Amino acid sequence: MKTIVSFLQLGTLALFISACSQGPLTKYIAEVDSLIEVVKIADGELQAIEPSKYQSWKDSIDFDVRFVHATYSDTMPLEKAVKVDTYYRTKKSIAKYEKTWKDQSNDIKFSLKQLQELRLDVESGVIDTLGFTEYFNSEKEAVGRLIESNVSLTAWAKSIEKNFTNLRPEVQAIIQDGKSKTGTTVE
Repeated sequence: MKTIVSFLQLGTLALFISACSQGPLTKYIAEVDSLIEVVKIADGELQAIEPSKYQSWKDSIDFDVRFVHATYSDTMPLEKAVKVDTYYRTKKSIAKYEKTWKDQSNDIKFSLKQLQELRLDVESGVIDTLGFTEYFNSEKEAVGRLIESNVSLTAWAKSIEKNFTNLRPEVQAIIQDGKSKTGTTVE
C-alpha cells in the first residue's frame, strides 16, 4: 500500500512537472510561430515586387537604345544624350535589382527553415531555455534585417518603375525626332 501511495505521489509529481514545463514550451512555440508568420508576410511582400515583369522593360530599353544609336551617330544634343544614358542605366538597375531580389528571397527561405527547425527543437525538448533565448533572439534580429531589406527593395522597385515610365516616353520622342530628321518612316 505504501508503495502504491509513493507511486501515485511520484506520478502526480511527474504530471505536475510536465504541466509546468509545458507552459514555457507553449510560450516558446507561440513566439516562434509568431515570428514564422512575420517571415511569411515578408515573403508575400517580396513576391509582390517580383522582378519578372521587368524583363520586357529591359528588352524595350535595349531596343530603344540601339535604335537611338543607329539613328543618332554623333549629333545628339547633350540633354538628349543624358536622358538616353539615364534610361539605359535603368536597365542596369533592373539587373542589380533582380540579383538582390533573388538573394533576399533565398534569405527569407533560409530564415523560415531555421525557424521551423527551431520550432521542432522546442517541441521535442532538444533545446533548453538559454539556448532557445539566444537562438530566438538571433533569428528575431535576422528577421528584422529581412524586413528592412524588403522596405529598401520596395523603394528600389518603385524607383525603377518611375524611371522607366517617366523616361521611356522621352526616349520615344527622341526616337521619333531622329526618325523624322533621317527620313525614316514613322511607325
